[in-house]
Amino acid sequence: MLAADNTNNRADGIFVTQVAAVKQADRIRQFLLDNYVAPARKDGRSEITVRAGDIHKRMGLQSAMPAVCSAIGGKKFLELASVSLRHRAGPSSGSNAYFTYDLKAKAPLQSKPARSKKSSAVTRSRPKPEVNFKNTLVLISCVKSKRGTAAAARDLYTSHWFKQVRNLVESANAPWFVLSALHGLVEPTTIISPYEHSLKTVGVSERRAWASDVCEKLLPIATKYRRVIIFAGTRYREFLVGPLQEAGLEVRVPMQGLTQGKQLSWLAEVSTARGRSVCHRPAPRQRRLNDLKRFYRLLSKLAAYTSGPRLLEDLSKFRDWPKRGVYYFYEPHESRLDTGDGLRIVRVGTHAVSAGAKSTLRQRLSSHRGNLAGGGNHRRSIFRVLVGQALLERDGISSCPSWGVKNDIRKTSNILGVGVEALKSREAPIERAVSKHLSAMPFLWLAIDDEPSPESLRSYIERNSIALLSNVDSQVIDAPSATWLGQYSNRDAVRTSGLWNQRHTSEGYDPEFLRILGGLISDIEAYK
Repeated sequence: MLAADNTNNRADGIFVTQVAAVKQADRIRQFLLDNYVAPARKDGRSEITVRAGDIHKRMGLQSAMPAVCSAIGGKKFLELASVSLRHRAGPSSGSNAYFTYDLKAKAPLQSKPARSKKSSAVTRSRPKPEVNFKNTLVLISCVKSKRGTAAAARDLYTSHWFKQVRNLVESANAPWFVLSALHGLVEPTTIISPYEHSLKTVGVSERRAWASDVCEKLLPIATKYRRVIIFAGTRYREFLVGPLQEAGLEVRVPMQGLTQGKQLSWLAEVSTARGRSVCHRPAPRQRRLNDLKRFYRLLSKLAAYTSGPRLLEDLSKFRDWPKRGVYYFYEPHESRLDTGDGLRIVRVGTHAVSAGAKSTLRQRLSSHRGNLAGGGNHRRSIFRVLVGQALLERDGISSCPSWGVKNDIRKTSNILGVGVEALKSREAPIERAVSKHLSAMPFLWLAIDDEPSPESLRSYIERNSIALLSNVDSQVIDAPSATWLGQYSNRDAVRTSGLWNQRHTSEGYDPEFLRILGGLISDIEAYK
């Protein structure tokens, strides 16, 4: 009998704990609704961003961050407040987890009426405008429209469809490759020349052989992910889907069965659902100008709090580098013309955005700096690749066809038929010139120690900083000087954006990120 009583007591204790947890979650949800959502709706706002740590502090909770993040990010709160979760950034359960909600009222959940088979068939004919890029590898087919000169694969194809798909995938920070009819599987940064070749005009045996070559390179890469998403027509995917599925991968073709016009419409809907437009819609000039002024004021605070800026040569002088963060490079003689005095930002970056990535902020900056002897390895730094290409164009340092070709010098050696040591010798003068140029560029850094992920807070800050600074498809603010080295770049994104960046330069930015950035910088001052 005593044993039974003890069992009942334990069961009662578990029940009480569960009830307490439920009540706490309800209190958290109601607090967010009453103190954030309702006032924002009253002010006519359509979107708000909430920091989990602020909820935790204002409610006076103790060690309850997991409960806060679970309560405000779950389905129950979304239904309670009639909102949708547009974006989540930061750690899974930490004070710097940020939740962005769309406040537009949603219809209450109702049971779905029964449909006839005919109506169900019509409903299924159009795929839902949503894509999950988490743990996903993406394949995008080549198109007929191309630039007239050699370019990185991501920039070579010029059709509106290709640009829309590319921008969608890059905005999600998803890894991707081009399916080229001539070259097979191509990395987005690989330089290739324009060509006239399509799988639409070749026979089945040739298409099978092409697919076999693609799979040989693709499968070792794809099996690191959960799924593969393919944006390509039947001829490009017909003999790829089977091998990918046999390898245990989930394969999705989101726009299968849609006409070209409906595909463009579907892409626009997806971008809206993801909370940002694929076809960049620039902010009005005055609003962007005000946001840029605010951005530079925040960087001035960051400089004061971190005793920055520093130079790359300082990497070995200091030991206070954070494990992870975002960095901002200035460039000598590149002055701000519209947003105030001082130098303008020309490069924004972070690191370790893939799940499981181990690189640190110091390691990423070291790859940009090069070695202490003045050389370097541009295959470890796209920043070095871009600067080197511009130097070659401007100064004609030497003929170097291997620059920017592949991320492995042995592969470059095989492609060009030149020995590894000979390649190193030819590239050495450019590497030294790049190191000299970068060594003069001051930079700031912002510590954000979140877990590696495409949805990390670092990625969010990097993406929106680049989009705000970029002059692509926008009225130019703080134009680069006529002598800026980037004017000689062979990358359209660099020349038109005024940045040593390519990704995110054609995207819109979320103005709310400035408040988040300000909070992160204020945290530095608070903990000093």
